[in-house]
Amino acid sequence: DVNRLGGPLQQPPLVVAVTGNDGFPPRAGLAELRLRIADFLLERGADPTVCERHPMAVNAVIRAAVFNHLAVLRRMAERMPADHLAAALNERPAVNGLTALHDSVLRASTAAADRLPGYLEQIRWCVAHGARSDIEDFSGRTQRRIAEGAADPAVRRALLQALGL
Repeated sequence: DVNRLGGPLQQPPLVVAVTGNDGFPPRAGLAELRLRIADFLLERGADPTVCERHPMAVNAVIRAAVFNHLAVLRRMAERMPADHLAAALNERPAVNGLTALHDSVLRASTAAADRLPGYLEQIRWCVAHGARSDIEDFSGRTQRRIAEGAADPAVRRALLQALGL
């Protein structure tokens, strides 16, 4: 069962597959392996909206956004109706209320210079697929407010532009 929750964290396999970065510096082989595992699971019916129980109670869409796995997000989008993808992008997990776009903007706001372009591309992709920038997390911050709070003025401008604001 590709949607079964397993292990001590009670995670579906697709969440496990998208959890983690691709190394420092990033290794193309690791990114390719992650994508192949995600493809394998998706081809067998893995549902990107199934949430883990621990540690954050998030789905694979949010977890992939956290780690900037845009290639995997694109594969998920190919297998989901557009309205289901938009709902998953805008889902507010019980633990903190951070949507996939919140996480993308937050990570981009502090990303190293070599990682920022990937996050900006992902933000544009999320917005184009229905992610909203006006949803409050549980502390009351919208994705827009996170972008406006970026310390570096150039990053701030790039984030707001990527959000279409």
